[in-house]
Amino acid sequence: MHGNYWQGILNQRLTRRRALAATGASALGAAFLAACGGDDGGGSSGPTGPVDRSGLLAPIRDETSAAVPGGTFPYNHSNNVVTLDPHATFNAAAFGLIAPAYSTMVKYGKDTENFPGPDKITGDAMQSWETSPDGLRVTYKLRPNHKFDSRAPTNGRAMTVEDVRWSWQRVKAVSPVTADILREKSPTGTIDDFEFPDANTVVVKLVEPYGGLQETLAYWYLFIGPIEGEDKIDLKNEMRGSGPFRMERYQPSVDIDYVRNPDWYEKGQPFLDGFKTLFITEPAAQEAQFQAGNLWTTGADFLPETILRLKKDFPAVEMRPQSVYGAPGQYPLLFGKRFATDARMRRAASMLVDRQAMLEAAYGTKTYEDAGLDVKTYWDGHLANRAGEWVDPSTDELGEGAKFFKYDPAEAKKLFDAAGYKNEKLHLDFRAGFGPTGVLDILHGMLQSGGLNVDQRANEANAWRDLKASAGAGFDDFLWSTANSYNAEGFLATKYTTGGKDKVTPNAIPGITDSILRMRREVDNAKRVDMVKQIQKDLAMEMPDLPVVSTLSVAGYQLTQPWLRNYRWIVPGFNQWASSARPMTVFWYDKSKQT
Repeated sequence: MHGNYWQGILNQRLTRRRALAATGASALGAAFLAACGGDDGGGSSGPTGPVDRSGLLAPIRDETSAAVPGGTFPYNHSNNVVTLDPHATFNAAAFGLIAPAYSTMVKYGKDTENFPGPDKITGDAMQSWETSPDGLRVTYKLRPNHKFDSRAPTNGRAMTVEDVRWSWQRVKAVSPVTADILREKSPTGTIDDFEFPDANTVVVKLVEPYGGLQETLAYWYLFIGPIEGEDKIDLKNEMRGSGPFRMERYQPSVDIDYVRNPDWYEKGQPFLDGFKTLFITEPAAQEAQFQAGNLWTTGADFLPETILRLKKDFPAVEMRPQSVYGAPGQYPLLFGKRFATDARMRRAASMLVDRQAMLEAAYGTKTYEDAGLDVKTYWDGHLANRAGEWVDPSTDELGEGAKFFKYDPAEAKKLFDAAGYKNEKLHLDFRAGFGPTGVLDILHGMLQSGGLNVDQRANEANAWRDLKASAGAGFDDFLWSTANSYNAEGFLATKYTTGGKDKVTPNAIPGITDSILRMRREVDNAKRVDMVKQIQKDLAMEMPDLPVVSTLSVAGYQLTQPWLRNYRWIVPGFNQWASSARPMTVFWYDKSKQT
């Protein structure tokens, strides 16, 4: 009964969305995480993708060997951004626009089939590195003749250690995400500082040995910009980096043009002459542009029925599953002051959520299944399901706390009654126009149906960020929030320690925060994995926040134009765009397939 009810709620929302789109008024649609700091490293393994019984899917394979140069790839970026400053931005959506133009110290690997773990990380601005015997110092050698943008004021000059020094000092001063990595900002930070002993060397000093350092430095914490950015470049609107592409033109809220960097160190790459990033927020407009061939990929705003209809109407377009790998990213529900002191209230709220019904309704799984496509769904836990160390909360592996993830409104009512809840008015704060389509409405409906007197309260972006930063101290009841990091341990640290950028409570959590800090110091990988799993069991009992969905709780599908080749890759980081430009260097244009 309840499953049909939630589907009805979603259908009403989607009908409203289509009507708004037709009139040019819709700002709805699924969004990437765009909060402070967070989506795509996890472990060396993860959940598998959907299975094709339909015959609709194109193969996934490495086509690099057949690549030819040329072509400009247009794609849509549904989230507009406030700034392109590589050090000061707090918006994860912006990192996808920054990564093509700037270098990081090292870069992630990529693969078509398996998750490329830390062993696949290679040099970027740094050419090589070695770790001291005590594990506390990692010495990097700068890549020689690694050139910045050929335009003024950098004029194609080679990167120097002074550029790295300036970038690091600026990150420490202005970055809103530095607490994830720097000890002076947070007790979870593993980096003490950088040293620059000579013109070719950068030394990273660690507080304690840390095996995840390369994953950290491949993420978005330190893009290396030119020292001219101090006073000669408008970093908010211009980019002068050393990445595989160069930003040629930027029209805020309209588009960004990138061109190939001919001086990039991978000879012959990128294959594309460039790409154009468009900011089209209307789903109807996105669909029209894809049909016209003016967009080469479909994005997150495309509904399952739209994907299938386009595939039917345009058989030549290629359909593939979205990657199920990446860094842990999540949309949790934070608890406010009313819930802070009583775990019964928090557990009860979790038991009002029918997670399977939510996923099936919000992500249109039946639409794909009716077409012969298997769609896998993943319940989100306190560790987002993208991480390799994820414990599935729908199974007994989670231990005693698994019962608090089960849909059980009768037991939830008992807990609310025992905690003294008397139908007081509650508020669910959220950020307007943000989050996966339909999920918030369904979540709200489930809380109401379970007996909570709760309404939704929209907030503008800055007000929402203030509520999020308060970690529960600035609101009374619920906040629809976000969290993300580069791997499992970073994710747990950012949520459940006092210095984390996505912390869910302003105070240390007894028995859990200390366990996370000990886990991060553990150098034995097998022991660290066991500790990560035990922490998830402890969190299930404490329920300091309510996990709802991850940035990929359902593996859906995407369409590409047949002339865009070599597109589908598995890459660590927030997603294949945001944390690494590496896949973009091997996309290529097959002119013979464009009619």
